[in-house]
Amino acid sequence: EMELSGVPPAGNPFDPGEIRVDASITLPSGRQLRVPGFWNQEFRRSLANPEAEGIARIERLTPERAPGWRIRFSSPEHGRHRVVAEWTTGGRSGKSGALDVLISAAEGPGYVRRSRRNPWFLEHDSGRFFFPIGENLCMYQQREGTYYFDRLLEKMAAHGANYVRLWQEYYVPQDPSIVAAPGDSSFAGFPLETQATGLGRYDLASAWRLDHVAAQCRRQGIYFQLTFEMTVWWQTRMKHRWPRNPYNAANGGPCRTPQEYFTSERARELVKRRLRYSVARWGWSPNLSAWELWNEGDNNEGFDPAANEAWHREMAAYLKAV
Repeated sequence: EMELSGVPPAGNPFDPGEIRVDASITLPSGRQLRVPGFWNQEFRRSLANPEAEGIARIERLTPERAPGWRIRFSSPEHGRHRVVAEWTTGGRSGKSGALDVLISAAEGPGYVRRSRRNPWFLEHDSGRFFFPIGENLCMYQQREGTYYFDRLLEKMAAHGANYVRLWQEYYVPQDPSIVAAPGDSSFAGFPLETQATGLGRYDLASAWRLDHVAAQCRRQGIYFQLTFEMTVWWQTRMKHRWPRNPYNAANGGPCRTPQEYFTSERARELVKRRLRYSVARWGWSPNLSAWELWNEGDNNEGFDPAANEAWHREMAAYLKAV
């Protein structure tokens, strides 16, 4: 992980059309890779009520230092790497001096892949079979935050589990008069865009929480699958969901109906921004087993199989590209 300085300020650091930060990395073999950077804020966590137990606990996050740009990278090779950070904004561009980074061989079986021997199964880079045993652990309860995952992941690992599914689920207070934001005592996953942030801007405290949980998964030997979308946010019959969706035209978004999310050019561009940010921030982790674009997408109102397929092909290809 590298922290960058000297990058010019930008009005929206989450918009790669306004400012784009990448690292050009030359591997020991001479192969070159391009890795996207991301805007980051560090936090320190504590308990507001340390005497409490379980879901009665309340997590408090305190920002530390000024926000800034980061590059995270796991290499497919070990040895000496040459890294150059590059930025482009407002018609100007710049880059850092070359930095030589020595990456040593890691312990562990490597990333989870589709098996080279049988595409219906999964295996690690090492060829070791991977059979996921675990559960959907999509959100924390009330205000316990990352402490919830600390205790549950430890229990899962102790009982032989090796897999968990996490969601970029939004904040979900059922009272529509409450702005859906952190600290409202509802269930929450790891949302980036929310009613509180608005379109194209991300919740950095939520992203930090997922950093913490990704690190805990690595320590516990658990592999996580990250799910980007959940059908309930696109159902108009759920009065506390679609009215809070930042893509809803009533909230300034590009979609008059939920189904337009699949066909709106503006919506697709915003989705790709989120995918790029997610790759930049969590794609390094060998314990990231899979990306999931939609949970229960066929339950969407007015479901159009052709539009759904086209959207998934486009977004999957983009994920591959970055």
